[in-house]
Amino acid sequence: MRRELMTTQELLSRLRLHGIRDPARVHLAYLEPNGMISVLTGRDEEAEAPRHPPGR
Repeated sequence: MRRELMTTQELLSRLRLHGIRDPARVHLAYLEPNGMISVLTGRDEEAEAPRHPPGR
């Protein structure tokens, strides 16, 4: 993070944008060339299944 000049608070903020409040849920995180962060949690296998609204 130091090399990319990103503070811990900035990282936590970006994780919140992904809906992650607890950084312990993060399995892997990648800083992409465009500055975005890609996040993989332990639940990503479940997240790949299509989500449908309840009742459909």
